[in-house]
Amino acid sequence: FITFGKLVIEVGGQKVVISGNAGGNKPGGGILGEFHIEVNGVDHHVADIATYGPITNDPLISSTFTNSRVVTGTDKDGHAVELRLWDGGEPGKNTDRFWFNVDGTIVGNAVTGNLIDQGNMQYHPVCRGPGDIN
Repeated sequence: FITFGKLVIEVGGQKVVISGNAGGNKPGGGILGEFHIEVNGVDHHVADIATYGPITNDPLISSTFTNSRVVTGTDKDGHAVELRLWDGGEPGKNTDRFWFNVDGTIVGNAVTGNLIDQGNMQYHPVCRGPGDIN
């Protein structure tokens, strides 16, 4: 799974803030997590994640950006949202990358995504449940 908090960047004069988490299986089926993409005060909140997994094409393709992930869903206002994330290391600023698409409006470089100015992502390759020890 991947967690990401208060990722901040300015794109085209617009402040963008991204936060949330995604990955793992819900006990009753589906994918755990939710996320927000806020663009100049407009919140695209996705409460139910439709898909989560490795990225098979640019931008941020997983074969180049190891452990990059794509998350999709529909926001609270009915907009289709696709978010691509890559944890490039610590501390996050100028190492982690993102790209997103809200109903056809794309933000980010079409191959490499964009570096974040603030915040951090953390990719977790192993998920453990409440009954797991160690």
